[in-house]
Amino acid sequence: MQELSTQDIRGLLPLVRIVNESEIDHEMVDDNTTVSFEQMKGAVGSLIFLWSQIERELAESLDALQIEGSSKSAHGIARRLDLWSNQIKSRSGQRILASRLTDVLAAHLRDSLSVRNLICHGLTGISAKIHSEGKDARLTVELGDIRRSLTWTELQIMFGWMSRARWLIRDLTTASLEPDNRHAENLLREWEEFPHCQ
Repeated sequence: MQELSTQDIRGLLPLVRIVNESEIDHEMVDDNTTVSFEQMKGAVGSLIFLWSQIERELAESLDALQIEGSSKSAHGIARRLDLWSNQIKSRSGQRILASRLTDVLAAHLRDSLSVRNLICHGLTGISAKIHSEGKDARLTVELGDIRRSLTWTELQIMFGWMSRARWLIRDLTTASLEPDNRHAENLLREWEEFPHCQ
């Protein structure tokens, strides 16, 4: 694995929470569920798998946009995400929905990428929830001065929108290539509530 520099670590310091308490739909979260150690290890694999799908979609979208500095020359996930979102924003012009969705998706992906980097480079502990009344299962991460706990509930909420992110990347790319503004915005109507469930 690649070593993180002090500058990289400082960049992770303002890590935004995955969700805040007001965003959790408590009717959909079963606080009495037990979570095994194996399920928590699987959550790490899920995060890496989801990111590999998102990376692939970003690369394909950059190639579809046929811009200077496409996916072959844009090294690193953060660089590709910035290149893609800037290109989509510039192509979207006055398309309000496309512009808003690009901002929301890019912000969520940056937060999730920070979580991915913390887990890949600083995972120090995994705890299960053996009893239904116990504390939520969690991953503990430490990197430089950063210490965080990422709960099963937070991770499941993040995985929910991440599992749809590649399709939104594709639809935003397709809409940006559409010359008709109304048709382009109509392509994105089903995403209006993103990242919440559709």
